[in-house]
Amino acid sequence: MNRQSFIGALIHILSWGAGYGLTYSLMSHSSNSEVYGFIVAWWMACYVGYIANISIKSGIVAFAIGLLALITSYLTDHSWFYRNPPENINSFFLTIILLNGLLFFSPILFNAIVKKMIKRFRSIASD
Repeated sequence: MNRQSFIGALIHILSWGAGYGLTYSLMSHSSNSEVYGFIVAWWMACYVGYIANISIKSGIVAFAIGLLALITSYLTDHSWFYRNPPENINSFFLTIILLNGLLFFSPILFNAIVKKMIKRFRSIASD
């Protein structure tokens, strides 16, 4: 892990957290505030990540940090990410953790795909 990957991961984490936190607090009167928070967090992380040129390596670091936070949350009995977590870890719960991590990582992956497509279209257009 180099410094640039770590900084990219922090930018991703902070943009995701800001998008979710602001939306959740502004929409607290709504029963769907968590869903709105996730949607805005995803788009904000995607937008900021595109502008900041966050790489897949940064996404891997962010995924690892997020996974560590999820596990720490569970082991310390905090409900940062869960409602009513199970007492025993089972395959369903592990699947939920993995899907949360993939959702968190997906804006970076989306940006990487879009950047490759843009590069490809530009090379076709220049020919």
